[in-house]
Amino acid sequence: MPSDGTSDSGSDVVLIDRDDISDYNPDHILPVSANDIDGIRGWLQPTAYDDRFGEYQKHLASHAAGTGIWLTSSTTYREWLRSRQLGTLWVKGIPGSGKSVIAAQLIDDLAAQHPGTPILYFFFRQIIDANHDPNALLRDWLDQLLIYSPPLQRCLNEYVKARRPLDTLSMDDLWRDLRLALGGLPNTVYCVVDALDEMDQGHDEFLRTLAGLGLWKPDKVKLLMTSRPIARLEAVLRKVEMLRIRLDETAVDKDISIFVQRKLSSTSITDTDRKLVLDAVPGRANGLFLFERHVHGLT
Repeated sequence: MPSDGTSDSGSDVVLIDRDDISDYNPDHILPVSANDIDGIRGWLQPTAYDDRFGEYQKHLASHAAGTGIWLTSSTTYREWLRSRQLGTLWVKGIPGSGKSVIAAQLIDDLAAQHPGTPILYFFFRQIIDANHDPNALLRDWLDQLLIYSPPLQRCLNEYVKARRPLDTLSMDDLWRDLRLALGGLPNTVYCVVDALDEMDQGHDEFLRTLAGLGLWKPDKVKLLMTSRPIARLEAVLRKVEMLRIRLDETAVDKDISIFVQRKLSSTSITDTDRKLVLDAVPGRANGLFLFERHVHGLT
C-alpha cells in the first residue's frame, strides 16, 4: 500500500538532514556567525598578509603603470588563463628582476578583473619570521577562503569548538581542508605564490603538492608561482607538468626604462641629464630593477 506521507512506521520514509546532502550541494550549508568567523581566524593565526605595510601592499606600491604588460599579453600567460589541462604557471627570474612587483600587480589585476572571486596569495620571505614556513601559506589561504566557503567555516569551527590545537593538524590535514573549500566553489580560484626559493628547505613534498594544485582542477584552480631559477627547485618540480615563463632581460629593461622615467619626472635634474640616465638603461640594467635603485640614488 502506498504511503500517505504520514506513516510513522519508518519502513517507507528515510529522513535526511543537511549533513547528508552537504557533500553534494555544499551551497546549502549555512555560514557560521561573525563571532565564529573571528574565533576561527584567531585559531588559524594567519600572517598579516593584508596589512598596508605587508609584502603585498609594499610591492604593489612599487609598480609603475605600463610595466609588466609584456608578460600578461604573452601567449603562455593567456594559455594559463584559458587552459583546461594546465593550471600551473611558473615565472622565473634572477634576483632583482621585479618578480615580487609582478606578483603583486597580477594579484591586483586578477582581483579587479574577477570581482567576487577568491584571489589567494602568499609572499615567502626568509627575513620575515612568519613568512618562510609552508604551513603559513596554508593557514593564510584557509583564512582568505573562509568568507567564500560555508563548508570550510563549519569544518574549521568544529576544530575551534573541540579546542583542538592548530599544531596538532598535519600538513596533509590542512591540504585536505583547503581542497574541501576549493572543490565546492562555483568560480575559478586564482592562487599566487611569490619567491618559492625563500621557503624553508626540506619540504619537497609540499612543493610538489603545491605545483600539482593546478593539475587537480586546472579549469577551476589557477596557480602562479615565482622564484629564482635555482637547481634545487628545478630538481623537485621537473616532473610536474606546468607552463613556464622566464623573465626576459630585454622586456624587463623596457619596464625599468618606464619605471626610471617616472621616477625622474619628479626630480629637478636637467633634461640633458635625464636623457643620459634613460639612455644608460638598455644594456646596463641587465634585467635588474636594482639598477633603478642606483639611478635613484644618484638623483
